[in-house]
Amino acid sequence: MTATAVLKRGIIDTSSRGDAVSMHLTRHTDYALRLLMLLALEPNELHTIEEVARRYGISRNHLMKITQTLAQAGFVESLRGRGGGLRLGRAV
Repeated sequence: MTATAVLKRGIIDTSSRGDAVSMHLTRHTDYALRLLMLLALEPNELHTIEEVARRYGISRNHLMKITQTLAQAGFVESLRGRGGGLRLGRAV
C-alpha cells in the first residue's frame, strides 16, 4: 500500500473554508504520526504496542489497527514473539 493509498482511505480530511484551506487530522492519522515519530526518534529500540498505548494514553486496540495499516504499507516493521516489537520499516 502506498502513501497515497493510505491517504485515500480517509486518514486525512481536507476541507476548505472560504479562501483558506485547512487540514484536519483524524485520530488515526494523529496516532500514526506519533507512532512514526517515536520509532524515528528511537531507531535502536523496539517498542511494543502496549508500551506505546500506555505512553500516549490511547486505546491498545485502536493502535493495533493503525500499526497494521502502517505495516501493510511498509512504514513499520512488526517483529513477533518474545523480544519482538515495532520499528521503522524504512531507513530514516
